[in-house]
Order: sequence, then structure tokens, then C-alpha cells
Amino acid sequence: MRLIGLLFIVLSVTACTQNQKYFASFTEWCEQKATLPKERKRTVEILLKKAGTQNCTEANQKLVNLTELNLSGYQIIDLWPISSLTNLTVFRLNGSYIGNSIVIDLGGENKKIINLQPISFLTNLTHLDLPSNNIDDIKPLASLTNLKKLNLSINHIDDIKPLASLTNLRILYLSFNNIDDIKPLSPLTNLETLELGYIKITNLQPLSDLTNLTHLSFGGNEISNLQPLSDLTNLTSLTFSGNKISNLQPLNKLTNLKKLWFENSQISNIKVLSGLTNLTQLTINKNQISDIEALSSLTNLRTLSLSENKISDIKALTNLTNLEDLWLDKNKISDIKPLASLTNLSKLYLQKNPLNNKDCPIKQKSICEF
Repeated sequence: MRLIGLLFIVLSVTACTQNQKYFASFTEWCEQKATLPKERKRTVEILLKKAGTQNCTEANQKLVNLTELNLSGYQIIDLWPISSLTNLTVFRLNGSYIGNSIVIDLGGENKKIINLQPISFLTNLTHLDLPSNNIDDIKPLASLTNLKKLNLSINHIDDIKPLASLTNLRILYLSFNNIDDIKPLSPLTNLETLELGYIKITNLQPLSDLTNLTHLSFGGNEISNLQPLSDLTNLTSLTFSGNKISNLQPLNKLTNLKKLWFENSQISNIKVLSGLTNLTQLTINKNQISDIEALSSLTNLRTLSLSENKISDIKALTNLTNLEDLWLDKNKISDIKPLASLTNLSKLYLQKNPLNNKDCPIKQKSICEF
């Protein structure tokens, strides 16, 4: 796999030199700035600004020693001048920024595709952030085997085979892409955080051996079966809102879970949750839940959101005295007296219920929202 990576670097240089000279140092890129294509020249100018000097030699001395570089918000298209900064361990290029917010644009008609070939030279990278950059080809990343964190969210990626060689990865973000096959992730057994939200997956089986995962998110997909997760007992955070899941039984061994979200699904039976006693945050809005007796044992809960279900009886919540935030809006609740014992509440949402009366059951009346 390392040989393949080196071969790719050679091919990358060839691809660059076919139309333009390749320079091994930033000094050369800088000195030849006037002869470079527009976007390549612009990248050189941005790097000079980062270096705080227009002197090519001085800029090279500063840039070549950098281990971290953040070029987010500059709308950079051509990365070739960065290829000489081989001491970088952290590189951030978060695209489409307005203020502090990323613009989610999956259309891409008016944006140029970013070529990642120059990044293949940065083999010391351990952290690489490239969200929202209109990327569709990640083959050049296969040589970056030292990577521990990789963010490729909000791009146009459909083939993630090049990631199979990145076995040192601990954190991987792939949400908002066009991925339907996640088999290349199966060798990445060191992964601790994995986000796969809003792509196109239907099967979680490739994740079944990723037993080091502590955080997993795959909301907005077509998943119907959670069985592949049954042995991922190190999970502390799990999100799968907006899928086609109706059976939660595979979660019964995930007793280390502290945070669980499954909104907008097809779930009516939550009995399996009774054993997940380490939960501190549970969000299960927009389901078909009517019986919440299973929640009575979850005494570590701080945040509970049950909005838009079919709940009428809330006696099971009486013992959840550590609750601080509780959402019960848009249900079928008429009696809220069982909530009187929840004295740690700071917010209680009760809107759109057929309440017998709107007298807040908590002494601090202002916490109730009717």
C-alpha cells in the first residue's frame, strides 16, 4: 500500500509537470509566481500573506517550518504551492465559509473541483480538514498513512476505497456525500469517531468489527437493521435519526451509551432502553412511542426529549430526578402532576398537549412552556 502511495506521488508530479513546472520549494513557486496560472498564483499570494512577507526566501523559511496551517475561508482552488510544505502535520481548508457558518452546497454547478494531488506530498499529516470543498476524487489521500483525523464532510465523494489504507485513523467525518458503499471502512479498526450522516448507505455490516468506536452517527440514511452494531460495546454516543429502524433490540449490550438520538424513525417499542442506565441524554422525538415505562430506570438522564410521540401516561418519569431539560410537547398528555418530583428541571416543554390544566407542577413556575 505504501508503494502504491509513492507511485501516486510520482504520477502526481508528472500530471503537474505536463502543463506546468513542478517546484520542490516554496521559494521557487514564489519566484515563478508571474508565470503561474491564475489560481496557482493566488495560492502563492495567500501563503505570502500568511508568512507576513513578500520576500520569497524569508517566506519559505517561515512556511517550510510550519507544522500547522489553516487556509479556511480563502476559497482556494489550486493546492500545488502547498505541496512543498512537507513538515505540516495539521492542514485545514474548510470551504464555502460565510462568517462562522459552512454553506452546505451539494449542487456544485458554479464551483471548481479541487484537485487533491498536491496533498499526497504531505505525508507527515496527522490531521486533515477538507469539508465543503467540492471534492469528488480522494485517491491522492491513500498515501497519507499517518492521518489520525480526516474531515471530508459536505463534498461530492462517492468512492472511498482510498481510505482503506488509512489504518491509523481515529476520527473520520464523511457526512453529506454520495457514498453508498462503506466496505472500505472495515479495515479501519482504530476508529473512535465516525460520522456518516446523510449519505446513501443501506447496510452497516462493514462497521461490525470497529469495536473501538465510541461515537457513531449515521442519521438520514436508509438503514433498517442495527444488528451489525450489537458488539460495539465501547460506544458512548450513537445517532441514527431519520432512518427506517423499528427494532432496537441490537442495542441491548451497548450499556456504555451516554448519549442516544433516534428522531424521526419508525419506533414504537423502547423496552430495550431500560438496561442502558448510563444514558445522560436521550432524544427520541417523532416516533410512534406510547409506552415509556422502560425509561423509569434511567436515573442518570439529564436531558430527555420525547416530542411528537403518542404518550399519555408520564408516571414513569417520576424517579428521573436528575433531569434538567425535558421535552414533552406534541403528545397526548393530560395530567402533568407526576412531574412534581423533578425539582432539578430548568426547562419543561409541554406545548400542544390536551392538558387538564396549565398549572406548572414545579415550584419554579417559569420553567414551564405551555
